[in-house]
Amino acid sequence: MAKLIAIVAGVGPGTGAAVARKFAATYPVALLARNPENFESLAKEINSSGGKAIGISTDISDAKSVANAFADIKKEFGEDVEAAVRIQSKVQKNMMLIV
Repeated sequence: MAKLIAIVAGVGPGTGAAVARKFAATYPVALLARNPENFESLAKEINSSGGKAIGISTDISDAKSVANAFADIKKEFGEDVEAAVRIQSKVQKNMMLIV
């Protein structure tokens, strides 16, 4: 059986962080944002409150950056993962997909 994780892309101080906190109550989370400042304190917050979070600097508009992020996710959580991905961006609001 695959391990379930949540991936929240476009993490910032607003909606993305709130969604990540909701997912973190149930699942390990991977926080993706271009700027590490957008996920570092949130990852610490989640980890210090008993959850599991990693932050990965990722540009979701760049296929290579996304591929590298998924490689890092597999290193951290293992090869057998299934994830719900939530993307918060100015272009596409609230896009969700299952991978």
